[in-house]
Amino acid sequence: MLAGRLDGAFVGGEVAHPDLIARRIFDEELVLAEPAAGLTTESARRTLIAFGRACAYRSRAEMAMREAGRVPFRVMEFGALDAILGCVGAGMGVTVIPRAVVERNPWRDLLAARPLPDALARMPTQFVRRADAIETASLRAFMEAFSQAPGPAIASNAALQGATASPTSCTGLNGSSAAC
Repeated sequence: MLAGRLDGAFVGGEVAHPDLIARRIFDEELVLAEPAAGLTTESARRTLIAFGRACAYRSRAEMAMREAGRVPFRVMEFGALDAILGCVGAGMGVTVIPRAVVERNPWRDLLAARPLPDALARMPTQFVRRADAIETASLRAFMEAFSQAPGPAIASNAALQGATASPTSCTGLNGSSAAC
């Protein structure tokens, strides 16, 4: 973004940089995902399956593992959400992921969502662009589409579960194509 190779990007977590403009688009509730059948080994209980180090979900997952006393833990890194969820479903370990992903087919029968502490559960997603970039008509239309989208995906309020602008919701973009 700072090098000018991207016009904008959706970023998980808070972004604060003097050369960037960040607009909060939605919030998601993160959960600890485990196999629905349960973890059968101590090794799997202490294995985090996650995206690379730069991923905001992974950072939250590592904090969750420490807070749950699952230390020391090892990390298996993957670059695709389906690979992460498949490994968790097979009982190889746990991950931290938006609740909406765990509750969608085919994962709802394979994974169990465990709540995280409030400080770790809420993940903002922002649209970020350079502050010195020209705001084109296309960018304005794109941003306007988000201002007209249904309410935020804050999972602590059950009434909001069906109305969400989140890309990992059932009505949004395909979460299985997500990557950090």
